[in-house]
Amino acid sequence: MGTCMAPTYANIFMGAIEAGSLCAFPDKPLIWLRYIDDIFLIWTHGRAKLESFIAHANTFHPTIKFTSSISDTQIPFLDVMVSLKNNTLHTDLYSKPTDTFNYLHWSSCHPFHTKSSIPYSLAFRLIRICSCEETLTRRLTELTEHLKRRGFSLKHIQKAILKAKETPRSTAIQRRRLPETQKNRIPFVITYNPALPNISSILKKYFPILHTSPRCRRAIPHLPMAAFRRPKNLRDSLVHANIQKTHICGSRPCNIRRCLTCKLITTTSQFTSTVTGKTYNILHNL
Repeated sequence: MGTCMAPTYANIFMGAIEAGSLCAFPDKPLIWLRYIDDIFLIWTHGRAKLESFIAHANTFHPTIKFTSSISDTQIPFLDVMVSLKNNTLHTDLYSKPTDTFNYLHWSSCHPFHTKSSIPYSLAFRLIRICSCEETLTRRLTELTEHLKRRGFSLKHIQKAILKAKETPRSTAIQRRRLPETQKNRIPFVITYNPALPNISSILKKYFPILHTSPRCRRAIPHLPMAAFRRPKNLRDSLVHANIQKTHICGSRPCNIRRCLTCKLITTTSQFTSTVTGKTYNILHNL
């Protein structure tokens, strides 16, 4: 979404539109859930009034227009497919048709804990999303195949799935709140390299030395968190997105040893037309 502040601005802006459109329309949705600019709602006043409500929302701001998908049976919202069966809402994983499931490959140059946590995180996500046990089993089987294709061992995948299943869904869907000590940890940022020692262990070992100083204890009250930045890869070395710009205008030799044109180039910032006799400035670097 562009800059890091874009979601915050979008939330504030959409919150104003949300409040205005809901308050000004006489009929209200039964459920209204919004994530930035994606909205899920349940409407119980008939399709005609729903279309009137959408048209009303589209008049609230000249540049904001809502697109809608309406269904009586099922509809996707973010990565969740919500379906209505026997007057009960059921949820399942929703993936776009273009999704290739190219998760991080096991052989990728990333910290071990980053790669090893992927199967558990994805399995835990499915436990939170899938409301039916049969659907969950099918999605976990699909996940296993996707991860095997990305180089993960079957043993590691199965171990992660069993660990994720230890948490009941009723607990998994609850919002987790980090302790204050976790929120206020200062990141210790270092460029990742596979040859690095265990940075977290080193921080834990020598952190008490910092606390021998009252000044350091006030500045760094909690154990710093090891954070890795991505090292330069082959693409960074071969591809340059920024074109080097020069502010020197005129014509001059490039001085490349094999260049056969340099001896014919005149160093100058102007040229005179042989037809009109007028002198022109060279506005670019030639």
